[in-house]
Amino acid sequence: MLIGPGQVPPRHADPAVRRLPRPARRTRPADGGHPQGGPDPGGEGLLRRPALAPLVLAAGLVTVLVTGPATGAPAHAEPTPTPSPTWPVPGAARTPGAAVSGSPLPITGKPEGYTLQELRKPYVAVEDTQESGGRSGYSLSSDVLFKSGSAELTGGAQASLQDVADKLRKSGVSGQAQVVGHTDDVGADADNLRLSRERAEAVRSALQPLLANTGITLVAEGKGETEPRVKEATETARAQNRRVVIAYRPPAAQPPPPGSEYVIAQPLAAPAPAAAAQAADLPVRPLFSTQRDIENQGGRWTVRIDVTEFAREGRTLRVGYYTRLVNSAQSTELRYSAIFNGSTSYGQTRYRGVLLDKKAGQQLEVITSGAGWQAKDGYGAGETLNGWPRYGFAYFPLPGDTGQKSLSLYIPAMGTIDLTLR
Repeated sequence: MLIGPGQVPPRHADPAVRRLPRPARRTRPADGGHPQGGPDPGGEGLLRRPALAPLVLAAGLVTVLVTGPATGAPAHAEPTPTPSPTWPVPGAARTPGAAVSGSPLPITGKPEGYTLQELRKPYVAVEDTQESGGRSGYSLSSDVLFKSGSAELTGGAQASLQDVADKLRKSGVSGQAQVVGHTDDVGADADNLRLSRERAEAVRSALQPLLANTGITLVAEGKGETEPRVKEATETARAQNRRVVIAYRPPAAQPPPPGSEYVIAQPLAAPAPAAAAQAADLPVRPLFSTQRDIENQGGRWTVRIDVTEFAREGRTLRVGYYTRLVNSAQSTELRYSAIFNGSTSYGQTRYRGVLLDKKAGQQLEVITSGAGWQAKDGYGAGETLNGWPRYGFAYFPLPGDTGQKSLSLYIPAMGTIDLTLR
């Protein structure tokens, strides 16, 4: 199926999808700037850029057809790299020096040599927490650090521990800090206590060398199942309770970083809350529905997302969903892009949703071209959420283990949704 510029194609045969009302879209300037005439630092979706017309994602094949501008100039592609060891940063013209990892994915295109970037990064699930006794903490999921029932660190644990070490260094912490292991309530109390102690010691032994010359001394202890984070007997709650926390005394209060007043993103490890009722106006039954209250800059909104697609398409994974505004307590508008970017700042439109392969410790980012365009539905910088269900989609790389079926979709403003490939 060809996806033309500006189109948001329904993925279902049911004609009810096409009957969903859609508001008029705002016109964007020909130079690619936002409607107020400023720059477009975040970029648009790969499927909405004028220079990139249809993106075809067929079995085993990804094709980009490049068309010329509307002025009648000859068709050509912007300079883009071919596969090589020196793959430049996608979107480097907009965000110089941004770090990226992965290898280019060659695709068939016109002209030849156009490339897309498959981005696989280490999954780092470190969450800031408030611990007892006025302490702060960094909480790491045991599901990322260890195999089930084991105290041996996985290959993906190093990235998380390095992230914690970097955070502790930047915060100016010194003195003693506790490494506290916690388990869920499955199994015997004595076994859980032993496992929590062994896991805490494993983290302490691996983390302490990363804190050389900081004045920080780590002490390990285990709590077993005695201090659950969530007192429920559900799988979601148990996953949150399986954790290792690095608890420390924070230094003198620091001013919040610039721009933090616009942030609405949830922590990467935070599960998205399930919606209480099913939407009656969707053409298919959702795989998962989530609803969350969002507060920021004097505004309060209730947003709902229904995930309706999660499937493999050739060399990619496609996720499809409907997003809507359920309620607004203020007259302030909430932009559609803020849900997937995690910030209400007007200039931020970049898609920052990711797929998490927790088993392999990988974070899969939306497929991106050499020019920084993203394979997702397009949206303007000023497009706002309404009560109608707005369809969207994004394409991600396959996990390193192509047989892995359990993945998690992270939507910044909502949290993490567990999904299973069928």
